[in-house]
Amino acid sequence: MRRRYAVFGGCAIAVAAVLLITYALRSPSSALNPPEKSDPPASRIAIKEISRDLGVLDPSDKCRHTFIICNEGDAPLYIKKVGTTCKCTVASAPREIPPGKAGPIAIESKTEGIEGPFSHTAAFATNDPERSRIELTIHGDVRRYLVAAPSGVHDNDLGAGAPMEFATLIFSEVWDSFELSGMHSTQEGVTWDIQPAPQERLAEYKYARSGYVATLHTAPGWTGMGFSGKIEVDARPAAAPDARHQTASRKICISFGGRRRSLGTVYGPKIDSQGIVRIGALERGRGGRAKLLLKVRGDHRRITVKEIEKTPDFLKVRVFAESSEMADKGLYRVIIEVPPDAPPGSFVAPERMGTVKIVTDHPEMPEIAKLKVSFAVLSDRGT
Repeated sequence: MRRRYAVFGGCAIAVAAVLLITYALRSPSSALNPPEKSDPPASRIAIKEISRDLGVLDPSDKCRHTFIICNEGDAPLYIKKVGTTCKCTVASAPREIPPGKAGPIAIESKTEGIEGPFSHTAAFATNDPERSRIELTIHGDVRRYLVAAPSGVHDNDLGAGAPMEFATLIFSEVWDSFELSGMHSTQEGVTWDIQPAPQERLAEYKYARSGYVATLHTAPGWTGMGFSGKIEVDARPAAAPDARHQTASRKICISFGGRRRSLGTVYGPKIDSQGIVRIGALERGRGGRAKLLLKVRGDHRRITVKEIEKTPDFLKVRVFAESSEMADKGLYRVIIEVPPDAPPGSFVAPERMGTVKIVTDHPEMPEIAKLKVSFAVLSDRGT
């Protein structure tokens, strides 16, 4: 009987142990499943926009926008201004935003002196662990008091001494009407005609309110390879003073220039697009040369060489037509030679390169070609 009780007691103890272990494994509060640690409180930025387009502004309009920043975290959000992309821009922000609250950040730029498109940015540092820096931008387009379109004209294909004529539209995006109080040219002999701009011309520019068409003429008979200059235009509003707009006069410059079309072009495998003849490095006593072709265009293709200017002096240059037929076509052979007895030296650096200028009897362009020559004569030690 005692033995039977002992066996029964042992079984009961084993069953109890199994039940205890099963309960411990299933219980979330057991030592085998400790509770997860919670993250420390932190701020979290929420902002709907970081850039604001202010559209088209008059010079007197305020350039300002207020951004709203929210703190969706569970700790205070701290904000500190870092800087702006322009000294004309100021920004203000709250130092602290409590959890669940919002605060304004105001950015303002002065439009005085600004014309056309602009974009100004203010940067801030924060304690948001995922967004330690934010940048907020305002941008827009400030109307211009005075505009020239085009603001400059340059013609690189003029005949020798030929006059130049071009038209430009001078308009205002601010003044409903204005007058040109003065025009001055830095180039002698320039004249101009001024007419009110028709509406169809002004309509080509979205914000143009009033304007003039100026047709400019340069004087014929200029000499040399070309000319350049600028016209200074002074304007002032014609209407009565307006409290919103400055009434002081405004000034713009229109640049112009012309260059004689090239009547002579040199071709060859040793000349590059910059007109530099590259003969290369030469062993002393060996010499070297470049064989080129000069093409003369226009009505005067037959030329006679009057002078060849060259540096250094030991360069040898020949210019000749290989036949009468080639001369009629304006084709001439140009041989530039570094003689075998040339002294050692480097003529590779831009300020030391050799030069060749071919002067002819061409009535429109006597200086038919001007070249740079790059080469080096090595010394006996190879330098």
